[in-house]
Amino acid sequence: MRQTFIIAEVGINHNGDLVKANQLIDAAVAAGADAVKFQTFRAETHYSIHAPSISSSGSRSTFELVKSLELDRSWHAPLKKYCESLNLIFLSSACDIEAIDELDELEIAALKVPSCELSDLGLIRHMAQTGRPIILSTGLADWMDIQRAVDTCRGVGNQDVVLLQCTSLYPAPPNLTNLRAIKIMREAFGVLTGYSDHTEGDHVCLASVALGACVVEKHITLDRKMSGPDHSFSMEPQELKQMMR
Repeated sequence: MRQTFIIAEVGINHNGDLVKANQLIDAAVAAGADAVKFQTFRAETHYSIHAPSISSSGSRSTFELVKSLELDRSWHAPLKKYCESLNLIFLSSACDIEAIDELDELEIAALKVPSCELSDLGLIRHMAQTGRPIILSTGLADWMDIQRAVDTCRGVGNQDVVLLQCTSLYPAPPNLTNLRAIKIMREAFGVLTGYSDHTEGDHVCLASVALGACVVEKHITLDRKMSGPDHSFSMEPQELKQMMR
C-alpha cells in the first residue's frame, strides 16, 4: 500500500477560469492523487505594485499578472463540494487572515503555509489556532525560520505539523533540490516531512519518496503551453498519472 500522500498542486494554473479549475480537479482524480491544492491570496497584500515584470516582454507588471491569477473566493465552497463528490481532498494555501477564516469555516482538512509566508508568524499562529493540521513549505527558509514556525504552532498547542522541503526556483534544477533535508528536518524538528516540487518531470519526486517523504506536492496543468508563470514546469494529466503508477 502506498504510504505517501500526493497533492496535485493547481496553484494559479486555473488562469482565473472555474471550468479549467474543475478540469484540473478531474485530472487529479484520474491520476489517483489524494488531494488538490489551490492558492488563496490578494495581490494587494501579497505583492508590491513596484515589483519588476517577470514577463519576457516586460509589458505587464508582476502585480498586474498576479492580480489576474487571484482565486475567486466564492469558488471555495463549490470547489470543495466538487472535490468531495469525487473523493478528493480540497486544499488551498491561505495567504491572509481572511483566507484562513474562510477555509476554516469550510472545515478544510488541513491548512498550508506557502514558502513566501513562512516568516509571517502572526499568520501561522492564527492558522495553528484553528487546530487543523498545518503544512509548512520551507523554500527560502533557514534553520531558525523553520524553528520559529514550528515553535509558533506548538506554542498554541498544535502538534500536527508537516514540513515540506522546497526549492523556490521555477523550475528548480535537480542539483539544488537538497532532498537530504527531508530526513534532517524530520529528525531535527520531530515532525512529519515531505517534498514540494518545482522541478520538471517526476524523477525528483520519486527520489523524495525513496528518502522518506510522506507528502509530495506536484504542480499540474492542462497544457504546459498555456499562458501563465507556472505552466511550463508543471505536469500534464497523463504525466501525473504515470508518476502515480
